[in-house]
Amino acid sequence: MESDQKTSTKKTRGGVRPGAGRKKLIGAKTTTIILTEELLTKFKKLGGSKWVRTQIRLAPDEGTPPPAIDRFSSSKINLNEMLIDPQEDTQLYYAPDNSMDRAGIHQRDLILVKHGFFPRPGQIVLLQHDGKLTLRRYFTDIQPERLISESYDHSLYPTIPLPHPILGTVSYVIRRLE
Repeated sequence: MESDQKTSTKKTRGGVRPGAGRKKLIGAKTTTIILTEELLTKFKKLGGSKWVRTQIRLAPDEGTPPPAIDRFSSSKINLNEMLIDPQEDTQLYYAPDNSMDRAGIHQRDLILVKHGFFPRPGQIVLLQHDGKLTLRRYFTDIQPERLISESYDHSLYPTIPLPHPILGTVSYVIRRLE
C-alpha cells in the first residue's frame, strides 16, 4: 500500500509543461564561456554579462575605420567635454616621475586624475610617498596587496605596500609626439 502512495503523488516541480522554463529574448542567443575561479571573480567584479555586452557594443565593427575628424567640419571638438565629466572631481597634473614609463607614462606627460574614486585592481593611481608625488599600478589580487611601479629602473621606484593614501586614479594621458 505504501508503494501505491509513492507512485500516485503528483509532481509539482520540474518536467516539461506548457509555459515552463526560461523565457527567450527575441533575437538573443545564449553562449557559454569557461573561466578559471580567478577570472570568474574578476568577471563578476567588472559587472558580469552586462559588462560584456557593453564591451561588445563599444568595440568598433570589423572593417569600419574609426571616425576621422574633419578639419573643415563646422563642429569643433571640445576636449573638456570629451575628457572631463562635470560631475567628477578631476584635475590635470604633470606626471611627477618615470615610475610608469613601461606603461607609456613619462615624466612631464599631462595626466588627468579623477579624485574621490576607489581604484579598481590594475588601475594607475597618483599618490604621495615620502613627501613626493608618484604613480603606481594598484594591485589587490596578489598578496600582499601593493602599489607597483612599471619602470625600466625598479631600483628608483620601490613597491609600496597597502594600505596607502591614494590621491586619485589616472584616466587619461596627454603627450606631445615629436
